Amino acid sequence: MSKDNAKGNVNLSKHEKVLLLLEFFDVFGRWSKTREEYKGKKIGIFAKDIKSTNIKLSKEDYDILKKKRFFNNTRKQKKHKKFLLLLEFFDKFGRWPKQKEEYKNEKIGAFASSIKTLNTKLSKEDYALLANKGFYK
Repeated sequence: MSKDNAKGNVNLSKHEKVLLLLEFFDVFGRWSKTREEYKGKKIGIFAKDIKSTNIKLSKEDYDILKKKRFFNNTRKQKKHKKFLLLLEFFDKFGRWPKQKEEYKNEKIGAFASSIKTLNTKLSKEDYALLANKGFYK
């Protein structure tokens, strides 16, 4: 069995897979996770392979995905969202969260702790903003 057959993408061209991936995004408002299937096709594995550059796309397909922000770094976006929630928490409660505290369904206390121990890297501007608010006291 070929690698493509094992992935559930029998007889689909790369372009057809890209179109299926875009359709998934339009229906669900997000990109598929690695193990997800859509219309019987394992497009999550295809998406992962694209991001890890194991699959070369045509310039047209690449540009379409880029325009839809497929290649954006979601890890950075999530970190920034947590950073903004951390600031919001401080502004609302006048204190920094404790280790196990959650705020708006995010483990904001653990995030704050990881910043203090330098396990989470931020921009210089973000570090300065936290310092000005007394985060490191």
